[in-house]
Amino acid sequence: PDECLTAVYRLNAEHANRQFKVIPTRGRIRSEIEVEDASIIADLEVQISITHTHDDHLNAYLIGPGEQGVELFTGVGREDDHFDNTIFDDEAPSSIVHGRPPFAGRYQPEALTKGQPGLKQFHGQSMAGTWTLLIEARSDRPGALHGWSLIFKQVEQPSEQTDEKEFD
Repeated sequence: PDECLTAVYRLNAEHANRQFKVIPTRGRIRSEIEVEDASIIADLEVQISITHTHDDHLNAYLIGPGEQGVELFTGVGREDDHFDNTIFDDEAPSSIVHGRPPFAGRYQPEALTKGQPGLKQFHGQSMAGTWTLLIEARSDRPGALHGWSLIFKQVEQPSEQTDEKEFD
């Protein structure tokens, strides 16, 4: 069992920034995750937790190490509150634009609804580098980023084969 769990961990990796940050009124924040692992990305999901009383006054973007960006959401949720461990996943059943706060569960990033590149643009690239979550507020009320994470599924590496043959 331990060997199986180790294998699963190697295929899926989570990198998180749990640093609390105040989202200022009519301002922006940047939160970064530094990934040293250079494994190749097979799939990527982003999880965020935000407290804010007007989700529709917030915009959020993921910026990859190569400066490619993904619009996670802009002005969704009307005047309702919070993102509760919300997961952005290109394969989710519905777009964040069709969800309602408190956003909990899995949603496609808004970029896909607009025909823009989603998280799949990172597939086949190295995980290594600085990943940035950018949050913009157009509100007279502050909010809080409680943390966020990158959930990677890594490309399986072929097992090493030897030319030795086993004889009975």
